[in-house]
Amino acid sequence: MIIQVALPQPLRKTFDYLLPSALASQSVAPGMRVKVPWGKQELIGVIMGTSFHSDVPAAKLRPILALLDAEPIIPPALIQFCRWAADYYHHPIGETMALTLPPILRKQSNKTTGKKVEIWQLTEAGKELDITTLKRARKQHEAMRLFQKLVEPDEPPLPQPLPHTGGRGADCAKEHNSSFLKDSTKLTIDQLQEHNINRDTLLKLQQQGWIEKTFIHQIILPTDGESTLDSFAHHEPLLLNDEQQHAVNLIRESLQRFVPFVLDGVTGSGKTEVYLHIIHDVLRNGKQALVLVPEIGLTPQTVARFQHRFPNTNIAIFHSNLTDNERLQQWQQAQRGEARIIIGTRSALFTPLPELGVIIIDEVHDASFKQHEGLRYSARDLALKRGQMAQVPVIMGSATHTLETLLQVKKQRFISLPLTKRAGDAKPPTFQVIDMRKQPIREGLALVTQREIEKHLMAGNQVLLFINRRGFSPVLLCHDCGWTAVCNRCDARMTLHMDPYQLHCHHCDTVTPVTRACPQCRGENVLTVGVGTERIERYLQQVFPQHKTIRIDRDTTRRKNSLENLLDEIHDGTPQILVGTQMSAKGHHFPNVTLVGILNVDQGLCSADFRATEQLAQLVTQVAGRAGRAEKRGHVLLQTHFPDNPLLIRLLREGYGSFAEAALQEREMAHLPPYSAMAIIRAESPKQENTMAFLDNIRDLAISLQLPDFNIMGPMPAIMAKRAGMFRGLLLLQSTHKTQLQLALKQLMPLIESQKKSNNVRWHVDIDPIDTF
Repeated sequence: MIIQVALPQPLRKTFDYLLPSALASQSVAPGMRVKVPWGKQELIGVIMGTSFHSDVPAAKLRPILALLDAEPIIPPALIQFCRWAADYYHHPIGETMALTLPPILRKQSNKTTGKKVEIWQLTEAGKELDITTLKRARKQHEAMRLFQKLVEPDEPPLPQPLPHTGGRGADCAKEHNSSFLKDSTKLTIDQLQEHNINRDTLLKLQQQGWIEKTFIHQIILPTDGESTLDSFAHHEPLLLNDEQQHAVNLIRESLQRFVPFVLDGVTGSGKTEVYLHIIHDVLRNGKQALVLVPEIGLTPQTVARFQHRFPNTNIAIFHSNLTDNERLQQWQQAQRGEARIIIGTRSALFTPLPELGVIIIDEVHDASFKQHEGLRYSARDLALKRGQMAQVPVIMGSATHTLETLLQVKKQRFISLPLTKRAGDAKPPTFQVIDMRKQPIREGLALVTQREIEKHLMAGNQVLLFINRRGFSPVLLCHDCGWTAVCNRCDARMTLHMDPYQLHCHHCDTVTPVTRACPQCRGENVLTVGVGTERIERYLQQVFPQHKTIRIDRDTTRRKNSLENLLDEIHDGTPQILVGTQMSAKGHHFPNVTLVGILNVDQGLCSADFRATEQLAQLVTQVAGRAGRAEKRGHVLLQTHFPDNPLLIRLLREGYGSFAEAALQEREMAHLPPYSAMAIIRAESPKQENTMAFLDNIRDLAISLQLPDFNIMGPMPAIMAKRAGMFRGLLLLQSTHKTQLQLALKQLMPLIESQKKSNNVRWHVDIDPIDTF
């Protein structure tokens, strides 16, 4: 028998191995892991199929070393899904399949995790023993009487099952050996000691062959702390308004088939409540719900709300901050069907789910749903494909859907479910554009902005200031000669940080000490130019010392539970100022925030990327949505040097929907996505001439295909031509239809791979890119 194995190697094919005669009696099926020889190494791969024929000569085939699973751990449906993803994104199938496994299972044969628990049970001889013969040995008699009572069918077991343990996951903790929960004929050492049966007695019974000892591993779910639960006081479902009820009713009618729903709700309209109602129905049907959130920052509060609504339901959590052991625990519970709700970031989409009932993507517009390394996939697009294969509905929720999604609604391929009203009595915020021209500005804040901050703090409210730039200052400049601190490995300036005090490149993580004298002219007139979150935080602490200032960015949330702790401080309701990057804008519920200030609107108005205006409109709408989410009305300030920008005016006067309609018309006229399909071949090497020569060669190969409706642009350097010591370039491929672009790539990719590799050039293809340059 030939075993076809997918291995985590950068080659777009499976590899054939022989099944040795020593393993011939064992069952072999797709989805099982195997250990195989690979040169002088040993690798773990996944069986994709079996055959009795191979294109490789039999003499060159090597036998597998071991079967690592007794049965498939990856179901056929997920294998089919991975094949589709690898084919569409032109990525090696082995690296794609590896995404379905937690890191521990990719590296070693097997692994059990959790607390080791000692278990005792009767042997066959013990079941047949007449315990009246033990009356002289009172302790042994009591122990055997307890064990035999467990196996008597007419009497309930005396001890209770092993108690659940853990922090916030306590209600949903499960045994690693799930059969133990159903098998009341086994007793833990703790349970036996509760019945005054000591270890000496057990060992004597074991010597007689009447009982035996085994071990299981009890899983304790990772805890994220209790405090976030306090923000969600509703254990029972909230009363839905008419729009929410209409959305729930339509989705309920489609729980047994694939339907893509677009939940188009303004910020604060109660999209999560719709999710919770649907999940209730899915759980009642005995199915699992997969909930994708854009990034780790949303996960704790999402889990808290879901666990508060479903306190007796096992919830698995997937995000990048889990340890390998924690990730394995969560994966095992999801794969066995024990976890009924699975919440995670984009990678959770590859989790084996035997009873999938619905896929929910919250804040589906978010750019973090696009993977930028390895398999460069869109989680939204793959979620739709997995939902189609599983015949379950996919719910996409956002207040600012991408133009790609809105076009599918326009073509009636997706069903739109509008939510136009904010939940409860909350009113939409008011907007005010602050013309920064000729304005007195202190540390990035206009005088008008400072007065508004003071006004809202004095009223007992909270303020959120948004600037998408962390650090103290983005530029360190010599006022005498014009020198600026730049990264030696990137075409980028170093950012000054105060805590710790250093220069830091945010692109390659290079760190250097801060120089007091200019290294070029030795002058000491070195200035900091521009502002970041650190600088604004320090300034506000000086101007408003009586009020707390909280900064939310990557630097303040690196440690485990640090974000949750900051959110707890915000939710205590005291007047304070929040300064944050995009992390503070994504779905958080701040009921006491009444003023939002967006400090760097111009950053999105002056970009070379054709998607920049769309992303700016989404950002403005999402950040503004943090204001006035309860009974207090919110106010939003936008600082800009371009107050007459027509895009900005339309967005603020007519809303995101009107802006999106105008943006779609512009894209259609320019033949840009979503009215065309796009792929980018990116390359990099230590020398710019090698990078461009490689891309020139690909361009010539693409032209030689002479395909219709296939446009080639470039090659050209990337906007940041040098990053981390590598010179980068790109070749842009475009077609009117996705099908035509895929046909072209299927012909082009083998030609590229057949070229002789030289000059240390690394390359990849990015299908449906969201960063064009």
